[in-house]
Amino acid sequence: MYLGGCGMNWYKMAKANNIISFDFDATLTIPEWDQEEEMWIEGNKPNFDRIKQVKRLTDMGYEIHIITSRDPKMPSHVKEVYDFVYKYLKGYIKGVHFTGGTKDGSKLYTLQQLQPERHYDDSQEDINDTEKAGVKGIKILHPVDEGKNLPPKDNPVWKLINNRN
Repeated sequence: MYLGGCGMNWYKMAKANNIISFDFDATLTIPEWDQEEEMWIEGNKPNFDRIKQVKRLTDMGYEIHIITSRDPKMPSHVKEVYDFVYKYLKGYIKGVHFTGGTKDGSKLYTLQQLQPERHYDDSQEDINDTEKAGVKGIKILHPVDEGKNLPPKDNPVWKLINNRN
């Protein structure tokens, strides 16, 4: 987008456009328990609470972007994200930003350029980058947030995420 002569910087433009960003893995999707490895892995099942939130925010006039650490040079990574967006969020996402493979691999540069009003992410490291960029970071619970690598039936965070008792 060319903004020549308008005198706006990215920060003011983003605030004027009400941009909000979301991480992809374990934020818009739900992590899965790998029985063989006995650990949580990134899943591709939709987090319907976050999907509903994206749709509500879009209906309220917000511009929604996905900022993911996935590597854009990995065709399978790109395809999985775009297939997901097409299936669950078609027409709701303004942009997808892949930060994997960048110099430091972090989301910091993209957050600084985009300057969303807030960013949702499951990674504490990415939340720290969000705050360095001057953006409000909102931490999404992940099953390992309890510091325990417990399978779904035993993990209190997993039960909370999935409204299980």
